[in-house]
Amino acid sequence: MTCYSAAANAKLGVESVCEISIGTPAQKFKVKLDLTTTDFWVPDYTCAANKKEICDLSKCDHGHICDIFCPDPSCCKRNAMPRRANACRGKQYFDQKASNTFVATGQRFNKVCD
Repeated sequence: MTCYSAAANAKLGVESVCEISIGTPAQKFKVKLDLTTTDFWVPDYTCAANKKEICDLSKCDHGHICDIFCPDPSCCKRNAMPRRANACRGKQYFDQKASNTFVATGQRFNKVCD
């Protein structure tokens, strides 16, 4: 693990960004350390799954604009929730299929943030 620290600003103090490796063979990630919790998260392939990249375009917002301007009509067939850019798009994610050491537990979890 290689870490770099820098003063973000007077209010936030020092932030540390580390390059870590997970699994075998190693999958590398750059992560910002959060020293206020013991939880540690990295996205997996499902983070950006089931949503075409083209649907992130503003012209594919739900409604008549989508029907007229979106190049892919399947983007328009979604619920009435507002469009949100997929935060995982283009990011590094953990690929369990590429890991020889990944073990699925089969357990579900629920994380509640206060």
